[in-house]
Amino acid sequence: MPNHPLPDNPSVAYRIVNKFHECNELFDGTINHLHNFAFATDLSNNEVFTLTQAMRQDDRKQFIEAMMKEVKDHEEREHWELVLRSTIPESARPIQAIWSLKRKRFPDGTLNKHKARLCAHGGMQTWGENYWETYSPVVNMLTVRLILAIAHIDKLDSKSIDFVLAFPQAELDVNIWMALPKGFAPEEDEEHPSKYVLKLKKN
Repeated sequence: MPNHPLPDNPSVAYRIVNKFHECNELFDGTINHLHNFAFATDLSNNEVFTLTQAMRQDDRKQFIEAMMKEVKDHEEREHWELVLRSTIPESARPIQAIWSLKRKRFPDGTLNKHKARLCAHGGMQTWGENYWETYSPVVNMLTVRLILAIAHIDKLDSKSIDFVLAFPQAELDVNIWMALPKGFAPEEDEEHPSKYVLKLKKN
C-alpha cells in the first residue's frame, strides 16, 4: 500500500483525501481524473428498471411479455418446483425474487428486445446456510481477443450467440426456497400466491 506522508495534526478530511490518493495509486490513477459530472445520472435515459418503474413505462406490455417468457424458460428447464409454504421448515426464510428489466438495443441504438431477468435477492442469503462461495463466471477479454485474432489470421468465420439462462446450470445439494416473483401466482390457486414458495433445484 502506498504511504503518503501527513503533516502535523492533519484534519479528518485531509486524512480521508490522503487515503483516497493512496488507494488510487494501486490502480491506474484514473479515479483522480474523473469529472464531477461523471457522478450525475440522467434518469431520462435510463434503460434498466425495477418492476415498479417498468410498469410506469409506455411499453409495459412488452416488459410483461418478457417476464412471462423468463418464467416459462425457467419452468421448462425445471429450475424450481412449486411447494406449499407450510411444508418448509419454520426456520427457513425464503429468498426474495427480484425483477431486473431492460430495453436491449443494437449498436446503432435501435431497439432489439425487452429483457426480463429474475434474480434471487443476494442480500438475503447467509454464508454457511444457503451459500458457501461466490464466483463470477465471466470470460477474460484477452481470451476473446486471441480467438478473434486467430479467426482473422486463418480467415475463419466468427459469430456471437446468446445462451438463454446460461447461469443457472449447477444442481443444488442444499434446500433453498425463493418467494414467488411479484405478479405471478399458481394457476390452481391464483387468489393465494403467498401460500406457495419455489424450491430451487439449480443455481
